[in-house]
Amino acid sequence: MFGEHMDSDLLGARLRDAREAKRLSLRALATAVGVSPSLLSQVETGKTRPSVSTLYALVTELEIS
Repeated sequence: MFGEHMDSDLLGARLRDAREAKRLSLRALATAVGVSPSLLSQVETGKTRPSVSTLYALVTELEIS
């Protein structure tokens, strides 16, 4: 359980860093991938994990692996 939380935190931080590096607002990225800004915020803070399809959309939009 602890490991899962750490993974979510690291994933969220990586997504946030990539979003900020591209100078995208939370709202702009959320709109581009078809999710709510609230969900994206929860993913970035490690409170929830994205679905596989949402994660794929995010990494594709942010051009990261």
